[in-house]
Parts: sequence; structure tokens; C-alpha cells
Amino acid sequence: MTSLSTITEDEKNRYVIISYMFECAAKLRLSILTTASAAVIYHKCSCYLEKSDFDQYTLAATALSLASKYEEEQIKIRDLINVTYRTLHPNQPYLRISQEYYRLRNTLVDCELFLIRILGFHFQFNHPNKYLLHYFDTLSKWMTITPSTPIKNNINIIDIAMSILQDTYYDFT
Repeated sequence: MTSLSTITEDEKNRYVIISYMFECAAKLRLSILTTASAAVIYHKCSCYLEKSDFDQYTLAATALSLASKYEEEQIKIRDLINVTYRTLHPNQPYLRISQEYYRLRNTLVDCELFLIRILGFHFQFNHPNKYLLHYFDTLSKWMTITPSTPIKNNINIIDIAMSILQDTYYDFT
């Protein structure tokens, strides 16, 4: 476990970007798997890129877009642009259809193509979420926490496990 004094600037920045992605995903009502896929895409691509050469928030928005397509959870590009823009600039109004909107839209599309090439067109992720839920379902069939409360009815255990699992997406190392 890393102590707070040994956390690097890069780790702090990565935490901020992943928090931003999770906040945008929650506002867009994306599923846990889509959000996890976006975090994996971001981490895999950021390993190949210099942090100073690319806007990390644009990479995060692009990762959300690619993950929604991969997980077949369609979101409108206008909604994605507005949510990511407003999350980053909370005091600004929603973007109108303007040159700024089209600039951001074109940047997002270009960045999608770039990230797809970086990933080598490989989009297969095995998320542990499915395994964890399957594990809890299997346990609930033969194990009870107390005689009157089966494990699948004990939401606290499942919520805690899912929270811990989601926290692992903040760091890719």
C-alpha cells in the first residue's frame, strides 16, 4: 500500500481524471461495466502517450465514448459533449450548436480514431464485476450469513465488494 507522502504527481492527476470520468458516467447514467471499460481504455492509452502532449480530459471523454460503443450502451454525442464540458466547466452554460461545439465534436471523433489505433483495434475486456456477482450468487445458494438472512439479501456485503472493485479502476499499475 502506498503512503500519502509517496504518491507521485502522475498518480494524483490520474486519480483526478478517473474521478472526472466516473462523475460524467454517473451523469450520463452509464452502467458499471461501461464505466469500467472507459477506465481501462483510458489507462491503456495513457500508457502510450506523453501526458503533456494530449489533453487528459479529452482522452477521458473519448474513452467514455468508445466504452459506450463497445458495451453497446448508446449515448448521444451531444449529451456526452455537454456533460463532459459542464462537468469540467460547471459555471458555463450548455453548449449551443456553434463553432465551439463542432470543434469539440470533431476533436472527439478524431481522438476516437486515434485511440482505436493505439489499442490496435483490440477491445476485449474481462471485467471482474461479472465474476464477483456470479460468485455472490453461487455463495447465496449454499451459505447464509445468519440463519434468516441469505448473503444475496445482505446488500452491505455486495455494495462494499462492488465499491472496492470500482476503486481498483483508479489505478492501472
